[in-house]
Amino acid sequence: MHFWEKYLTIKTLNPILPVLVNVALYYLFSFLPRRGLYMLVHIGFLPVKWSLKIVGWFLRLILIRVVYRLLKFLVLRLYYKLFPRKLPEINLTVGQIDKMGSTSGKWFEEYIASLYRAMGHQAQTTTEMRANGTLPKAIMKQRGCGDQGVDVVVDVINKNQEKERIIVQCKHYSQNVGNSAIQEIVGAMKMYKGDLAVVVTNQYFTESAINLAKENNVVLIDRNRLPKLIDSAVKKKLKAVA
Repeated sequence: MHFWEKYLTIKTLNPILPVLVNVALYYLFSFLPRRGLYMLVHIGFLPVKWSLKIVGWFLRLILIRVVYRLLKFLVLRLYYKLFPRKLPEINLTVGQIDKMGSTSGKWFEEYIASLYRAMGHQAQTTTEMRANGTLPKAIMKQRGCGDQGVDVVVDVINKNQEKERIIVQCKHYSQNVGNSAIQEIVGAMKMYKGDLAVVVTNQYFTESAINLAKENNVVLIDRNRLPKLIDSAVKKKLKAVA
């Protein structure tokens, strides 16, 4: 039994409040600290009319949040349907990537996803996954648009014909990438049910980031290894259309 139920029970309130309000009050009071609840209810600082107002605000906030998320989901889905993303040209130099990526934060993510697609894998940016509702449920429920540091999700069929998932973080920077990128992608592995974590950048990684990646089996692709990834994608694409 909750502490507050000794002084203010749903049974007592039934003649006064509708069922929905009773339930909302129950959950609202369950989160209040015991001392604060004692002051509000037991001493009588919170009359029933104020309880009704607080519950009304509480329910409105919940409704606004639900409506906002629904509208955002529908708008994103409609946007991607009306304006499908054009695949960027994949055969680029690192210098071109430096220039093009600086114009849009999302361009580099879409570019990396297109490289994996060219290699025959299923790849989506987390922005696209949020729009079509395929992000993990735990992340869809979170406030804002945070994706736990993951920018691209790649589903690969390995040599044993088994499905593996690669989660990728894309860092288009003007300086070297530090530890935080490694920590984020490692933390997201379980949530995305990933089998391999990759961090891609147009720059280099700090020494501490390289050491941390080795300890956690994270694959690092810097500006020296990026051309190899691009070359593999180009060859696969040419082979597919030949």
